[in-house]
Order: sequence, then C-alpha cells, then structure tokens
Amino acid sequence: MKNKSITSCFLILFLGIILTAYGCMDNPEYYDTSDYITLEKIDAHVHINAANPLLITLGLENNMRLITINTDAWGVYTVTDQENTALELIAGYPGQLAYIASFSMDGWENQEYWQKKTIEDLSASIEKGASGVKVWKNIGLVLKDQAGEFLMIDDPVLDPVFDFIATQGLPLYGHIGEPRNTWLPLEEMTVAQDYNYFVDHPQYH
Repeated sequence: MKNKSITSCFLILFLGIILTAYGCMDNPEYYDTSDYITLEKIDAHVHINAANPLLITLGLENNMRLITINTDAWGVYTVTDQENTALELIAGYPGQLAYIASFSMDGWENQEYWQKKTIEDLSASIEKGASGVKVWKNIGLVLKDQAGEFLMIDDPVLDPVFDFIATQGLPLYGHIGEPRNTWLPLEEMTVAQDYNYFVDHPQYH
C-alpha cells in the first residue's frame, strides 16, 4: 500500500510539472498549474489490495478518480480478495473508483474445467461492475505445459476466455513488456526499485 501511495503521489507531481510546462507556452489551448485542481483527472493504474481509503481520499483532494487493477500476482491477495476490496471501496466512494477484474490460472492444465470456471467467474465480475479484464505476466514468464514449454498468450487454452471477454465489449489489459533491467544481471541494474523487486521475485528476472 505504501509503495502505491508513493507512486500516485509521484504521478500527481509529474502531472503538475507537465501542466507547468504547458502553461509556460502562453497558449490558451493548454492548461497551467492554476487549472490543476479544477481539471478532472484519472489515475488509470493503481493496485489497491486493502480496504484503506488513503489513495481514494488523496484522489478526492486532487480531483482525481482511480482505476484499481486486479492481477493473478499477489499470492496472499487472490483475485477474489482484490475484487471484494474494490467493491467495498466503490460502495463507500461511488463514482470515485473503478476496477479491472482478473482471473486465476490455477488448474489451467485441466483445460475444459478451467475454461468453464474462468468464464463463470468473469461473468460474475462483469455483473458486479468490472470495467475490463487483466492478464498477468505469469502467462509467458512462469507457467509451463507438460512439455516444459512456457504457456504463451496465443495458446488455444485461452481462446474461449478471450472470446468471452470480446463478446462483453470490455478491454483486455495485458502485462506485455518488462524494463531493460529485467534482462540485466542484478549488479548491472540501473534503478534501485527494479533491483529490489527482482531480488524478491527472481522468477521474473
């Protein structure tokens, strides 16, 4: 939670810098810093995994709505836990928060059962108000089939799930790239946050 709060504060600061730069152009088509609070903004990428309204209240103070993105990543926070947290906060702050659902890859080797359950789960999430669906990077970097090959995003096992999402007219979010530091030895990484992350998550390095 602390890291995400810091990230959102950085985004607010960064936006302020951009607005200042635009204001210096003396062009009425652009905003300047005096417009910051009145300008409606959206932070389109936060991960809220606890029913703590800190980020939401920060957004309210800065005229900023939030989109929290659920992922099959956290281990201790299942996709169901993340969804329940989002729904609790949405109920308390209507119009201030939206959420992107996700799905678990647990049991995907049992393809027919996994496909049916995943579609049922996503259907329930959509009925609850999910604004899209997120695919995590365990597809492509972690999960392997019986032959030892990585499960890739174009594997037919995923097709029925993606087809279902398409029929709902919802966007599919994907974790489709990694920073250059991902491919460097730890001692050559150029950003401390990347170094710390990959030390703790060697499966993604």
